[in-house]
Amino acid sequence: MNKVLATFVLALTTAIMAQDSASAQTPASQPLATTQPGQDQSAPKNKQIQDPAEYNAYIAAYNTQDPAQKAAAMMAFLNQYPKSIVRMDALEQAMSGYQLSNNAPKVMEIAKIILQENPNALPKLAIVTAIDRAQATASANPTALKEACDDAQKGLQALPTWAKPEGLEQAEYEKQKKQIADIFYGASAFCALQNKDYAGAKSNYLKAIELEPSNLQDVYQLAISELEPNPMDLNGLWYGAKAINLAGANAQGIITYVKAKYKSYTGNFDGWDQLVAAAATQAAPPANPITASERGFYS
Repeated sequence: MNKVLATFVLALTTAIMAQDSASAQTPASQPLATTQPGQDQSAPKNKQIQDPAEYNAYIAAYNTQDPAQKAAAMMAFLNQYPKSIVRMDALEQAMSGYQLSNNAPKVMEIAKIILQENPNALPKLAIVTAIDRAQATASANPTALKEACDDAQKGLQALPTWAKPEGLEQAEYEKQKKQIADIFYGASAFCALQNKDYAGAKSNYLKAIELEPSNLQDVYQLAISELEPNPMDLNGLWYGAKAINLAGANAQGIITYVKAKYKSYTGNFDGWDQLVAAAATQAAPPANPITASERGFYS
């Protein structure tokens, strides 16, 4: 995965991981005490590490400050104590550390481990889907594409019945659900686009963009799904212009593609600059898109 795309995907999953880890914060994620003689085992619901050596190893890993080193320390702890009562907590801590250190492959690796042990961990499925989609985009990786497509469909089927995780506030749960849905709809749209199912791609991209209007990847690929059919959907020119604004300094490739489509329709570049400038402040395409007789519509 190229550096820019890896950074984008990790940024995309940051909010989900932050909320998901918050819901997973059991007392085991904080400095904890081993069980003491005579302690009432039924009173606290805290996870208790009974082996002092295991406890010390976990606390040492937990207190490691550098995110990458903390993640590695948590994985070393799990190698030493694979059946620890705080196994899932350690995995969450390791995944968070790798995310903070921008290590997408390790984030993916640990998310898959968690999913093997807890198939209902929908936020982890969303993260895996996002990274697979990015890999398929960057390198035309057919395995990553198939996994992204399969996981997106699985996620969309599971999302309506996904229960609120314990410890997660209702407002945060609703927010996280929207972020997860955005990932699954976007990946489903991308899969349709790869199959040149432009109608299916457009439908899913519009659902994704309704949830997250500033998602550059989805906005640009929606433009492609509208500009590639013959005849093209002229809203694609607006979404292309919107993508140019979202991309900022990284927009050159988008400009080349969309501008060529604009000229193929209008015969010239009249009104191009006005289109791009207008899209920066508009929330949706204009009600009356360009028609064959309306040259310089945005002028």
